[in-house]
Amino acid sequence: MTINDGFSWYHAGTVRLERRFARGFSVGGHWTWSKFMEAVERLNPQDLHPHHVISPQDRPHHIALNGMWELPFGKGRAWANSSSRWVDAVAGGWSINAIYQWQSGAPIGFGNVIYRGNVQDMVIPYADRAVRGWFNTSGFERDPGKQLENNLRTFPLRFTGLRADGWNNWDISLYKTFAITERWKLQLRAEAVDALNHAHFSGPNTAPTNTLFGTVNGTIWSEQRKITVAARVTF
Repeated sequence: MTINDGFSWYHAGTVRLERRFARGFSVGGHWTWSKFMEAVERLNPQDLHPHHVISPQDRPHHIALNGMWELPFGKGRAWANSSSRWVDAVAGGWSINAIYQWQSGAPIGFGNVIYRGNVQDMVIPYADRAVRGWFNTSGFERDPGKQLENNLRTFPLRFTGLRADGWNNWDISLYKTFAITERWKLQLRAEAVDALNHAHFSGPNTAPTNTLFGTVNGTIWSEQRKITVAARVTF
């Protein structure tokens, strides 16, 4: 027996750049541009084939940038190269590393709604978007008494141009290496995950009869910025 439960397809292109500079400075970047489509749900139970629509896992853009800088102070560095051992112990051996990641948000989907407007008008310009109004709610029928129970649905499950909040994150770390002997070294490190404490909002309410329709009322995770301090000995 053959069961056709649906299918999906994914296409992507990737660009990666890396550049190492003199004096302990390097940068790199990675960009993935993709599209994830699926046909696993039917708009109506009597439809012969699943509905072709953007997948809820689709994230068109993912950008990751990283940089590392060995600060130019202390022995073997551009500045204070001839400093005393005690000055070098304080000012030398510092390194900073940063990683920035940005990713598109998930496409927003709707149930069996009544919509009388132009779908192109649902998207609010990014500069005007806010948690109190994530998309244009005009055109939706919001009266509970006028909602449909039995109808032939044509309104899509999701829209590729209408998306929830994306991922916008900085991770920063600071390292300090102490040369105890020629063989033994001590490294102190401080790491900040989500260093700028940027909130990642959840998707907006998409139930037209709800008083919170079109607004955002939560975040994806409860934990935000996390700072850790650690030490490592190498020999």
